[in-house]
Amino acid sequence: MEGEEESESWPPQLAPPSSPASAVLSDEDLLGEILLRLESHDHLVAVAIVCKHWLRVASGELFLRRFRVIHPPRLLGFCVDDGGGGDAGRRPQFKALPQHPGVAAAAAHRTRHRFFGAFGHLAGYHRPSIADCRDGRVLVESPDRAPRRLGINTPYRYTVLRPPHPRESVQLLPPLPPPPGRGAGKHVVERVFLPEDGGGGGGDHGITLVYVLLVERRVTARVHVLDSGGAWGAPTTAETELPAPSCDDAVDTVLPPINGDVYVVTTSGYTLGLRLGTTRFTVVELPDAARSSANFRMAWSHAAAAADDDDVARGRLCLVHGDGTRLSVWHRKTTTTEDDGGAAGVGWRLADTFCVREACERIEWLPDGWWTGRVAVIAVGDNAEFALLDLENVGVVIYVHLQWRTVKKVYERKLADADDGGGGGGDRQPPVRVFPLTTVWPPTFPELDKPRQNCCVRSPDGLVGGVVMTCHAGWSATSPSCSRRDGDDDDDDDEDVGAVLPGCSWAGWFDDMAAMVAQLAEWAAQPRSPRRWRWSCL
Repeated sequence: MEGEEESESWPPQLAPPSSPASAVLSDEDLLGEILLRLESHDHLVAVAIVCKHWLRVASGELFLRRFRVIHPPRLLGFCVDDGGGGDAGRRPQFKALPQHPGVAAAAAHRTRHRFFGAFGHLAGYHRPSIADCRDGRVLVESPDRAPRRLGINTPYRYTVLRPPHPRESVQLLPPLPPPPGRGAGKHVVERVFLPEDGGGGGGDHGITLVYVLLVERRVTARVHVLDSGGAWGAPTTAETELPAPSCDDAVDTVLPPINGDVYVVTTSGYTLGLRLGTTRFTVVELPDAARSSANFRMAWSHAAAAADDDDVARGRLCLVHGDGTRLSVWHRKTTTTEDDGGAAGVGWRLADTFCVREACERIEWLPDGWWTGRVAVIAVGDNAEFALLDLENVGVVIYVHLQWRTVKKVYERKLADADDGGGGGGDRQPPVRVFPLTTVWPPTFPELDKPRQNCCVRSPDGLVGGVVMTCHAGWSATSPSCSRRDGDDDDDDDEDVGAVLPGCSWAGWFDDMAAMVAQLAEWAAQPRSPRRWRWSCL
């Protein structure tokens, strides 16, 4: 028996030696650092085709958060919703930016002809309006009795469009649940918002319906969230009273969700924060300069915390306030509305100021005296990089990049009363609404179902070999990952850690790897015939 056991185990089955490919491509931390250096979202999607391991790393929730911090979705243009003025009732339209002519032109064509163009036959009061726009998706609201030409007739009011996406087009939302106690003298504000970060998987689930009712000083909010099954979930109700009575208590606006909080701005100078999923309002203490008017918008920023995973989950709140022709940019590091401490302006820091009149001094397309009217802040981009301003006196919407100090015209509407020189007509017409349109986020990753898609051994045109061997050249005892894995915390070798390759730093090495991975991704994304498909990864 012993001899038989020896014969069965002889020769011994030795484990194959660790190859450079397994040492590099099997390490998710190292692979994640390489993929973070990719230049665009398209490369990230193409990289996910290589194998299931790369797909798992590229589609990870933490990795996607870090990737978005470094590579935010590209701004393609603006969706303009102008329901008033001399051209009352015109359908929404898309204004593309010249920086991305290919993608933006395709999005503009689909938006104009396939989406908004479907409503072109309707009368002005039946035409759609834009309810929200985020992460490459547009939420369109239509009147209840307006017929649709989107392929089917439906009683649904809200439709989700994806102009930048070449395959997904139209999805309809179910009918809305009834609002809270509606009666005589009661006005219910209804808002429907797209989810942050595409709802995690990019589906319709996570869309939020908010009803706000203000009666005297009593504020009631009812929140419904669309679940993955396509139905509105059970309502969450929150109630509170405004701290002080006012003769002008009304809801001015309800801002879209920002880091999980919905902000209700009142005309009496109070702003209420409601954490989604909770039943308690909190009075948000704004900077002193922003308390006297509702001419501000807020956004969330992760840019200041790109290097720290913990800070990536936290970020900061940004507020852009308009006072005449001067903009003030405020930052607050606290992430919950309970951290204000009860004092006005606690936690807020003035980060930047911008004089719109000074920036527009040499612009010829602005008429004289535009600064005499109200300059309304109508939208703020992610990380508060830019702001959209409505020069109501002249009917011009401008794009102001707060970092580059540049100004561009986005849209010009026809004023209702041209004889007044724009002085009175612009104030009596409904305000124009402009929404930034970006590329779709999160990316739509492919599904790898074949068994052989879980290996990464052979090399197409030597690209994988180049990546592996270059990575292996830097994969030595000086690698921080190896030293931590081996338990070596000696600080005396810190000077050798940066020397991955002769004359090359860690940052440059990762950049080189990202360039090779991008080439590999482009190769993997090319269509090939089955006879020429020799790579075992695909």
